[in-house]
Amino acid sequence: MPPFDVPHFACGCGLSGCLDTVGAARGIERLHRLLHGADLASTAIVAAWESGDGAAAQTVDLYVELVAQPLALVINIVGPDIIPVGGGMGNAPVLIARLDAAVRARILRRIDRPLVVPAQLTVDAGLIGAASLGFSEGLA
Repeated sequence: MPPFDVPHFACGCGLSGCLDTVGAARGIERLHRLLHGADLASTAIVAAWESGDGAAAQTVDLYVELVAQPLALVINIVGPDIIPVGGGMGNAPVLIARLDAAVRARILRRIDRPLVVPAQLTVDAGLIGAASLGFSEGLA
């Protein structure tokens, strides 16, 4: 894959260049817009990639390249047993499997089972966590 000059996108935390700016569903949309000038939803990009679309494949290749390396670094330092993928990207199992293979190729330990996996609570994890906290604090 040819090199691309990917800018440090502004992040919701107030900084720029955070992994979330390319690793989340909106991130793959940003990358697709950068590469191809087209505004597509992440679900449409993934569906196009799964159907063999060349532009979407280029976007996914860049996405995997940008996300796999920092995830591998975290795994090498912290050593978690799994990396759950939630939010909108948690609903793209084929993409998660591709990312998992790329991450496992970059880590120091060799394992035969998936490491990057879909989260059990995909889109509503934040809401469920907030409700749980409210309940545990007696606010419910």
